[in-house]
Amino acid sequence: MKRLDADAVVAAYREGNLEELLDSVNDEDILTQKGLYPSQKCLLLAKKHRSAPTLVQEGNDFRICCAGHSLLHLSECAAKLEFMRMEGDTLRLEGYIGFMGIQEQEASGIRIFLCADTGEQVPCEMCGVPMDRVEGAVWLDELIFPSKTFRCSVGNLYQRKRWSFRLVAEYRGVAVERKLLLLGWRFPMTDRFRHAYASFGKWVVQKRGNRLLLKQCSFPAAAWKELRLLFEFACQNGQGRWEGIFLRILYHMAKPFFQKDTWLISDRINKADDSGEAFFRYLKEAGKREHAYFVLRRDSTDYPRVAEYGNILDYGSMHYKLMHLLADRIISSAADEYVVNPFGELQEYYWDVLRRKRLIFLQHGIIKDDLSEWLNRYKLNLGMFVTSTRPEYNSILRGNYWYGKDVVKLTGLPRYDCLMNQRQTTILIMPTWRKYLADDATYSVDGVKRYGKNFAESKYFRFYDALLNHRRILGAAEAFGYRILFFPHPNLMAAVPLFRRNKKVEFASIHTRYQEALAECAMVVTDYSSVAFDAAYLYRPILYCQFDREEFFEGHVYREGYFDYERDGFGEVEHDLDGIAARMVEYMERSCRVKEKYRKRMDGFFAFRDRKNSERVYEAIKSLNQ
Repeated sequence: MKRLDADAVVAAYREGNLEELLDSVNDEDILTQKGLYPSQKCLLLAKKHRSAPTLVQEGNDFRICCAGHSLLHLSECAAKLEFMRMEGDTLRLEGYIGFMGIQEQEASGIRIFLCADTGEQVPCEMCGVPMDRVEGAVWLDELIFPSKTFRCSVGNLYQRKRWSFRLVAEYRGVAVERKLLLLGWRFPMTDRFRHAYASFGKWVVQKRGNRLLLKQCSFPAAAWKELRLLFEFACQNGQGRWEGIFLRILYHMAKPFFQKDTWLISDRINKADDSGEAFFRYLKEAGKREHAYFVLRRDSTDYPRVAEYGNILDYGSMHYKLMHLLADRIISSAADEYVVNPFGELQEYYWDVLRRKRLIFLQHGIIKDDLSEWLNRYKLNLGMFVTSTRPEYNSILRGNYWYGKDVVKLTGLPRYDCLMNQRQTTILIMPTWRKYLADDATYSVDGVKRYGKNFAESKYFRFYDALLNHRRILGAAEAFGYRILFFPHPNLMAAVPLFRRNKKVEFASIHTRYQEALAECAMVVTDYSSVAFDAAYLYRPILYCQFDREEFFEGHVYREGYFDYERDGFGEVEHDLDGIAARMVEYMERSCRVKEKYRKRMDGFFAFRDRKNSERVYEAIKSLNQ
């Protein structure tokens, strides 16, 4: 049998040898490969025989065939429920249904509905979400698993004590019941455990095969469901099950008596000094009544300072984990997995509780590029998305993030309320990090990016190592009385020891406060970092050095967006070492004054300059309860 796993096929496709590979194998070699999905097998057969898949009706179903081979039935194509919430006596559901073998132009005639056991049919509304956004839907640059995204509402639930349904899609007049019903990453219930459930007030939701069952439960009945789930945990051999049992028991005992409006606020788990800290400080100084806690590792040098504002929790401690389960809001300038899930791979024991929490994303900086692959609703399902400028706000609403005005808010960054203006003579060099150079394996554990041996050989390292030791720059700094501070992104701190240390250049550490460094700087040299917006807020001259633009956008978590550096930027863009060196010297010669062209851009960019951003964020969060 030929090696036809997905990686080998993709490699052949990229090298232009896919046709040759397929001609060298038999159909059975494709059909019997365990590592390929049916949709992938269908595509390979179609390419090998240059024929399109067909659907053959068999009673209330369709058999999907290609090149004379039967692959599976339409009823066996995956359907997934992605979101579920209860609003009063109305259940709201969203998800998608896959249609392998159906051409995109035919999909418009499909009707989707919920079929209750009583015979009642609840129609589903189609959503305007691209068919290729489903994970695994595109392979070899082709749409292989078309899907229809839907949403629906089931009202008057209190008139029923029990209600269950199956998902049905009508195609060519045939109602096909879906046999494979999956639960999505943000669905408030997992199908990992047989007795898993999600509770919404008096309602309990469970999955039974390809049905979803809703049932009103008394307190004893709900407690019995929890006990059965805990017993199932105890019978598992998985790591962390006893802690899971212990914490769930504590959670259910404490929740009825726990204070309402409990908020957990954070920046990074090992570093504060961002919008999280600024917002936490505002709550305490303004005397707000919410029970707010700041989350930070105890070994962080910021811990004593933040502790002066009020309650603080040691990230990773048992106390913090319990408080995370009990909290009503998770509010952070970071949107990484460790913020919404402190349990790592053991989150399955707390799935129903964690998925009911909504992350209030304060943001680390202003978004200028397309971050939709990371921050979209189907990945994070943010509860609130803070923005600071009208172009940024519009880019989120109109982009492929799939949030509405109920989530995206134009308030300004809380940390801008704390930006000080103590201009001195520091040239601040602040590049952002490079995802393609970092090892993400341990990031979710301690929040630290680590870099491999190849980092010292990268174009990125060689550029900044040369910049920090450039004779012309160092000579001009000494002649005009400037000090140079290299302040790498927190994700780059672990790689700082690799740089050559020139005595004329200071290196920031994880302990250096960003707010102070920015306040004291005379000029900022960056690349693609949102720090440029902070500098523009303080009317500092800015230089962009973009020596690796193509490589950067190909290997990072985002794509170029609405912001054009030459058209919209707050300073010159340079593309090589000599260019940035000459420009830095030019600004030092003219006492680091902002040029009028860029000052005008700074004047008109921000929606607010009144230092009331935290107040607006607070009011927006409170409005989410209404």
